[in-house]
This record gives sequence, C-alpha cells and structure tokens, in this order.
Amino acid sequence: MHTSPIISLENISKTYVNGTIALQDLNLEITPATLVSLVGPSGCGKSTVLRLIAGLGNMKTGAIAWNHTHNQHRLAYVFQEAALLPWATVLDNVWLPLKLAKLPKRQALVAASEAIAQVGLTGFEHCYPRELSGGMKMRVSIARVVTQPDILLMDEPFGALDEITRSKLNTDILNLQHQMQLTIIFVTHSVYEAVYLPSSHNGSASWSSDRRYCH
Repeated sequence: MHTSPIISLENISKTYVNGTIALQDLNLEITPATLVSLVGPSGCGKSTVLRLIAGLGNMKTGAIAWNHTHNQHRLAYVFQEAALLPWATVLDNVWLPLKLAKLPKRQALVAASEAIAQVGLTGFEHCYPRELSGGMKMRVSIARVVTQPDILLMDEPFGALDEITRSKLNTDILNLQHQMQLTIIFVTHSVYEAVYLPSSHNGSASWSSDRRYCH
C-alpha cells in the first residue's frame, strides 16, 4: 500500500549570501514513521535541509509541502551538542519545553519522567549535566525533545561521541523510533550509521541503562 509522504521537498535550491550553493534542485519525499538518513561530506547541504524543514531559513527556489493530514505537525530538533542548562537537573532540563508550552505542572512532570525512562536514565532525574557522561547528556537532550513531537530532526547528534557509546545510542534511537512511531531525519557523516539506522528501524531494541549513579 502506498503511503503519502508527510514531507515533500520539491526542487529546493539554496544559495548563501557569500555565493555558496548549498542545495540545487533537491527533491525528497519522507513518509510517516520512517527513519531517513542524510549522509555526505561536510558542506554538502545536509544540515541546511534540516534547517529548511524546521523553517529556519529561506529557499532560493522550490517549496516544502506537508501532508494535509499533518497540518498540526510537531517538530523537534536535536543538535550536535546536547546544549543542556548546566544549573538544571535532568528532570528540570526535560521539563523545560513542557513548562514553556504551558502544560499543567503535574501532567508535564509525568511526561518528563516517562521520557527520562524511555532513554534509560531512570535514577538520574536529580543529577546535573556535569555529573553525566557525554552519551548520557545526549540522552537527556533526546528525552527533552521527544516529550511532544512526531517529527524528529537530528543533526549528527552522536558525532562527538566515542564509537562504543555511539553504537549504543544508534541502537537506542531505533527502539525509540519503533516505540513512538516517530518520523526521524538523521544527518550523519558515517556511511555505516546512514545504512544501519534506516535498514534496522523496523526492528526492536532496548535502551541500555547506565548503572553508575550521581551523588
């Protein structure tokens, strides 16, 4: 059965003010609840695609069309750095976007706690970013954005991590996508990562818990 795309990029071209051509005549369709990887060398326009989908920039030509059944699409963006508030605990960092969305406090705290559990960080709710490893910080960043969206934009989020942690998080993100039926667009420089994630996204996995606890 053919599934209508949730996002269609039609003849997209983007040129920066310094004359750099980032994209030219790009056409791409993304169907709901799929994981799509964008792979290529630095400067080929991968991150530009994410920013345009997020509405963070203007195109020279072309259009981005959304499926009419997804007019209320909810986007979340995971950047290369976790960008957590250093003075806030894990729970407070995850709670922040829900608080800004004016969700009732009790409902927001339940949603934040569930998101923390989904990324395998139960027991770390009252830890601060300085007490977490790089991989754990990225998990908090992911928990913070998956409390509401159905479309997740990920701009090489694991690029700065060691290979073992990166491999674990790749498996973890597959499980999250499977559980929540998210549409994920994932930017990477890694050919292995670009092939592994989309080819495995229908499988199931489990978040691996870190047994170290902060004080």
